[in-house]
Amino acid sequence: MEKNNNLVVNLSPEKKSGLIFSAVSVLPSFIATVFLIAASALGLMGEGYETKQWFLYANFLLPQIAFALAFFFFLFYAKTPVRAAFGLPKARYFLLAVVLQFGLLSLGELNGLVLRFLGEFGYVNTPTSLPSTAGFGIVGVLITVALLPAVFEEGVFRGVMLGGMRSFGAVGCVLISGALFALFHQNPAQTLYQFCCGAAYALLAYKAGSAIPTMIAHLLNNAQIVLFMHFGIADFGAAALPVAICSGVCLIAVVLYLAIFDCKKEKVEEMHSLPEPVNADKKGFFITASVGIVLCAINWISTLVSGF
Repeated sequence: MEKNNNLVVNLSPEKKSGLIFSAVSVLPSFIATVFLIAASALGLMGEGYETKQWFLYANFLLPQIAFALAFFFFLFYAKTPVRAAFGLPKARYFLLAVVLQFGLLSLGELNGLVLRFLGEFGYVNTPTSLPSTAGFGIVGVLITVALLPAVFEEGVFRGVMLGGMRSFGAVGCVLISGALFALFHQNPAQTLYQFCCGAAYALLAYKAGSAIPTMIAHLLNNAQIVLFMHFGIADFGAAALPVAICSGVCLIAVVLYLAIFDCKKEKVEEMHSLPEPVNADKKGFFITASVGIVLCAINWISTLVSGF
């Protein structure tokens, strides 16, 4: 058999997973730097440029361009099986995705608890500014802030990456995926919540054998945030406690079902079409992911320190 000279193709699935994390951690900064240089050369970096609509949209679009480039590179150049990211799961996983996302609403107060804790030491959180949702702007914001991240972030984290990490087992996949997802976003105030979301999405994708259900959950999560901001809804008002209780029950029920009762490992293996080695290349994964881990950790610490 002719040897493939494509070095990335010849890497173990675990090394590919680590490498794509490093890629999506480095690429956004590179693309943003190129973009800012070009914008400056065009005279767009005048006073107050941070509040301009083009800049606000760029803040959300540029990372997704990086994700898209990495995603398609690993699917086509690195010969990662498409079914590892987009296998068509059983219908129940779509229902579970919706119920899971409703369940994650019960964890929304985690951000508030963390902020209050950090606030005791003088930490001030800088909120993320969204582009205007006025008029048809809501469509652009939903596409940019809700749809694209749901497709490409899930395609990378719960598609390509998770597909190459399956040899770590369900627990390893869930914990590592959740941790890297939280670290990637580099927001100390939301780290705990994002870890829970990332871990829950990883569990769903692992059992479903597909990132498609988690794309739906992620889309619902982001769309809910955008729509609440658009309509000026801060919380559920008088219904907050009943919603929180019902949401918590749904979250526990879905996690228990996926973790204990949904034993479909054979189907997952079939859909991912990836070999499961006896010994997972954990060292290779962390070596190739190390650049991304270090960079994200530095940015996370910098964000935390700058808040004081």
